[in-house]
Amino acid sequence: MNLINTPSFNGYPVLSKQGPLIENILIGNEDVLSRILELHNRVSVMRFELKFPVGYFGSAEVISKLFDSLRFKLKNDLAKKTSSRSRTIHSEIGYVWVKELSSQHGWHYHVALFLNYDVYNCFGSINSENTNMYNRILHSWAGVLNLSAIDARGLVHIAETGVRKLERNIVNKTELHEVLHWLSYLAKLKTKPYGEVPRKRFYGTSQR
Repeated sequence: MNLINTPSFNGYPVLSKQGPLIENILIGNEDVLSRILELHNRVSVMRFELKFPVGYFGSAEVISKLFDSLRFKLKNDLAKKTSSRSRTIHSEIGYVWVKELSSQHGWHYHVALFLNYDVYNCFGSINSENTNMYNRILHSWAGVLNLSAIDARGLVHIAETGVRKLERNIVNKTELHEVLHWLSYLAKLKTKPYGEVPRKRFYGTSQR
């Protein structure tokens, strides 16, 4: 495992105050973002956290099941939008996730979701009963955990400034570097007990 202990990586600043950062995760963040920007002129980057109920002892495949459920919901929503607007509405679904262990939160996930900004550009109100992005994530996580959406509501947390927008053809790279700096939080080593927990994955991304 290569660790980064410098205040910058590949030309952009990183959150070095978090301690050593895992190089593979920083590279993964760049790769997923680059792939989505190849497909969409504008991209939403949405960050959120997923927690477990106290005493939860469920499947190790919960994060895969979450994305299966979320992809299904978004596929249906895109089909409805395409039908109602009489033109193809498309969004690639990219993501990066990390699993962490802390004394305060126990096991939990940090997730960054990458979507077409012209289709999905906000989480929506967490208090709304409408079908918005927050409620899609909430219902997907609740289903994975075999909980009601009401019981799961406290287990999905939106990051501060939870959505960032990127444009493919920006001349000034400052905006891109700010997003990569924001995502570098996911790469911190200190909450990922490599070597202490055998055969556990702490990181994953969407594939092409």
